Amino acid sequence: MTIYKPLPPLREIKQHLRYEPTSGDMLWLADRPGRVVTPAGSIAGSINRNGYRVIVYGGRWLKAHRLAWLMFYGHNPGGRDIDHINQGKADNRIGNLRLATRSQNAANNKKWKGGAFQLPSGRWQASCRTPQGSRYLGSYDTREEAVVVASAFRQQTYGDFAS
Repeated sequence: MTIYKPLPPLREIKQHLRYEPTSGDMLWLADRPGRVVTPAGSIAGSINRNGYRVIVYGGRWLKAHRLAWLMFYGHNPGGRDIDHINQGKADNRIGNLRLATRSQNAANNKKWKGGAFQLPSGRWQASCRTPQGSRYLGSYDTREEAVVVASAFRQQTYGDFAS
């Protein structure tokens, strides 16, 4: 289970950053001193090695999507994940973000899709990865049949979070 550190108070954040919900950008409200001065109005942060936009604030690295949630809705997401609906980790438009449990967030992930692969017999096996491990869903005569079964399982298990 991921434990998220609390975000700084909203009142404090809003003194330094402005969130643009339609673009997903976080903008600095004033010049930021440092080795290189970042002018007011600049997009805050950078993309980390995992593809998320992160912002250094108060000596901490904060994920921009968590700040976006706080700034738009006015409350900290707490221990819940913020899911990027389109799987674009740096796409922080509010319409692309939703609260999720860890397993829901994992379900909306290309690596968790599951699907079908051909067996030595020539039949197609359907399977789907879940937080508990890979789930065998049967073998089928065609790839299309196996994909339909795997897709239906994902939809039944994860609902709107099935990617």
